[in-house]
Amino acid sequence: MERRHPLVYTIAAAGLIFFLWMHLGLESSPAHHTLGFVGLIAALWISEIIPLGATSLLPLIYLPLAGIVTPGALAESYFNSIIFLFLGGFLLAAAMEKWNLHRRIALWILMITGRQVVAGFMIASALLSMWISNTATAMMMLPIAAAVLSRLDGDSWNRPVYLGVAYGCSIGGIATLIGTPPNLALARIYKQSFGAESFPGFTEWMLMAFPLALILLAVVYIILHKVLYRTDSAQSLNRGQWSVQLDELGPMTAEEKSAGILFATTALLWIFRSPIELDSFRLPGWIDALSGFEHAKQINDGVIALAMATLGFLLPAPSHKGKRILEAADLDRIPWSILLLFGAGFALASAFESSGLSQQAGSLLQSIRPDNVFLLLLLINFSMNMMTEFTSNTATAQIILPVIAALAKESGLPALGLMAGVTFSVSMAFMMPVATPPNAIVFGSGKLKIADMVKSGLILNPITALITSAYCYCLFF
Repeated sequence: MERRHPLVYTIAAAGLIFFLWMHLGLESSPAHHTLGFVGLIAALWISEIIPLGATSLLPLIYLPLAGIVTPGALAESYFNSIIFLFLGGFLLAAAMEKWNLHRRIALWILMITGRQVVAGFMIASALLSMWISNTATAMMMLPIAAAVLSRLDGDSWNRPVYLGVAYGCSIGGIATLIGTPPNLALARIYKQSFGAESFPGFTEWMLMAFPLALILLAVVYIILHKVLYRTDSAQSLNRGQWSVQLDELGPMTAEEKSAGILFATTALLWIFRSPIELDSFRLPGWIDALSGFEHAKQINDGVIALAMATLGFLLPAPSHKGKRILEAADLDRIPWSILLLFGAGFALASAFESSGLSQQAGSLLQSIRPDNVFLLLLLINFSMNMMTEFTSNTATAQIILPVIAALAKESGLPALGLMAGVTFSVSMAFMMPVATPPNAIVFGSGKLKIADMVKSGLILNPITALITSAYCYCLFF
């Protein structure tokens, strides 16, 4: 049996004590009960004294018994279009990984960047994580990084390359709506609070977030490689060495082509589903061509993702007789605990609203908020940036976003500006291995020390919080 640090039990016990205190206090109310339960869930998520997936099932048990959320509303929290979108994305990523397409794409990108090794890994990681999960991207980039670093003399490249992979994954994830779970959490919670009409679609999100991702990627690269961990540029790899690894993969197989076409088609359907409007220019979306069909407007990104993933189960794998691009065994590779974590977060968001806790929290934040709006943005974003160093960024977003939504309602400030800033900030955790899955994955390589991450994070965290706050302030306020 795995030995756990005493702090794990301390955190879990503190969560349980807080839960009981909120229920046994003299001023016990639905809002107090919800707050106590959120504290317990947060403690269990942080300590992981029981598996994340198991903890994420607790709202299904407690919230109906406490009379806070009905079973029907909870069912919708765990089974909705955002969950469908993420599930479809996981399946498409599984198809790419299964047939080794991800490795070929990464090497193509690195060949384009040539001698700029760190920049190449950061760009490759960021571009891939825009479309598939940060975790999957980090896991697929790690062996490529290890293979490349084995060709270089000395260990000076280890820190900038491995950290570049982790940070590139985190930054790239914010650029698309499906890039990282907090983005989808924002989509769901914002729509719950303010309606679906005012939330940006897939293309609008890219137009909003992609420029910020580019800025952050450039700044982090400069600080990481040119300031903190400088290397001998004479030892940079050239395109020929990337080409060697690409040649080792052999010619592109029929299965890789099928997985690539499947993924590219999905991305195009996502991007061009809704009309694209830039000033006076308007490009109609393909959904407009289906206006004659009664339920065409019901086709959302989640439906597209699941439809294309289902197609993967039908497409044959020509080089492997009797096999298909996706098979039943690939369902076992889906991180179901993450989907349950998502559902639990949506359930907690519903509990915040129905219990009145969101309104109370918003009023409290309203009473203590500074008069300077930019200072408020910076305070919130930096707090989230540091908080997620020790907690799941998805769980942090799920817990905090309903509170920020309530603050926006109370103050009249642009809700999307406040909530997007929080969402971006919880993905910008660079200091601790436990902060994000990419951090944990590269730390697991054994080539980094915690001190390396802390050194980077102490500089990058406040800088990225400042950039994110300034960007959101200029865009929304």
